[in-house]
Amino acid sequence: MIEEKDGHKVGQFGVSGVQSERDWPYLSFAEIAAIVSSYNAIGCLKEILWHSRRPYSAAALIITDRNQKFFIKRHHYHLRNKSSLEKEHAFARHLSQKGLSISQVMVTASGESVISQGEWCYEIHEPAIGEDIYRDVMSWEPFFSIDHAYAAGEMLAKFHNAAQGFKASSRCDQLLIASDHSLMQPDFMSALVNRTATQKALENQLKEKSWQKDIEAVILPFHQQLKPFLPLIKPLWGHGDWHSSNMTWTGKGKTAKVAMVLDLGMADYTSALFDLATALERNVLQWLLLDTQKNIVVYDQLEAFLSGYKSIRPLTRTDKQILAAFLPLVHVEFALSEVVYFGALLKDYASADIAYYQYLLGHARWFSEKEGQALLQWIAAF
Repeated sequence: MIEEKDGHKVGQFGVSGVQSERDWPYLSFAEIAAIVSSYNAIGCLKEILWHSRRPYSAAALIITDRNQKFFIKRHHYHLRNKSSLEKEHAFARHLSQKGLSISQVMVTASGESVISQGEWCYEIHEPAIGEDIYRDVMSWEPFFSIDHAYAAGEMLAKFHNAAQGFKASSRCDQLLIASDHSLMQPDFMSALVNRTATQKALENQLKEKSWQKDIEAVILPFHQQLKPFLPLIKPLWGHGDWHSSNMTWTGKGKTAKVAMVLDLGMADYTSALFDLATALERNVLQWLLLDTQKNIVVYDQLEAFLSGYKSIRPLTRTDKQILAAFLPLVHVEFALSEVVYFGALLKDYASADIAYYQYLLGHARWFSEKEGQALLQWIAAF
């Protein structure tokens, strides 16, 4: 385990909080230096400033001999291949051309935005503007202030406006993507059965579980509520992981605004309302407290976030009904993907079970209880 300058071990965020073990080895100095050498505009690696605690990839903040900072990420090819990352980069360019402040990737001397070496894919992002005040905050933890929640909602609406016109195909065949493919099918159960049959890794992970019975009991009733709205939902590329930690901020105070949008790693061709529901699921529901309490909604931040969003993109009565219908379902495909990630790729069967029983089923089950139903009614009436 590598140590940072201040002596703290570099662990990662896990399914139940911060953990000491890492899914992927940290990026070494020699490894980064070799990748950086392919970029004429960067210079030579001088120092690794920080290793990210985020799971699913290895990432680090670096500084070069030109005193410029860059962010480098390494992905295993089972999670992101060159084609998938290039689609992500094209989306970032589209958003930037529409005026959105979003992190862009550097290109090599040969004009490539992705470097593939063996089982790894690398990308280097330009220096971000603003303060990274949420870098040690996990998903499912709330904002530092109501003003931050409002600003994040406002920026998400601007993101969705900027996303208009980007028509690349879905990345739903990749692991750990915020996808709605099965949700958008009228016959939800048949869509899941077909998906499982074509994805052998998922089929193998689920074969010892009564997954069809479980999903029919816990999740299908929510899809029945979404189903009448399916023809009204307009497809749009979304961010997929709109959390406070995926933005930089104009300052460290409680009234800071969003300075730049980061990390399109989970972005996909979904819809604005699916993406908005995902943002609520990530920021204003304190799922990490669910073992000790049922009232996990941060209502003042929820109201601020939606108020910020609708100040840019008004929400109709039908929009709010769709948003409420989506909320118990937005995690479904991602949770199934985590079952594969942990069980098939990492051989971490305990975490795979947590992804299935606590995340997939447990979160959906909460929405059928008193507190969850109250939240859905609140959103529909907002």
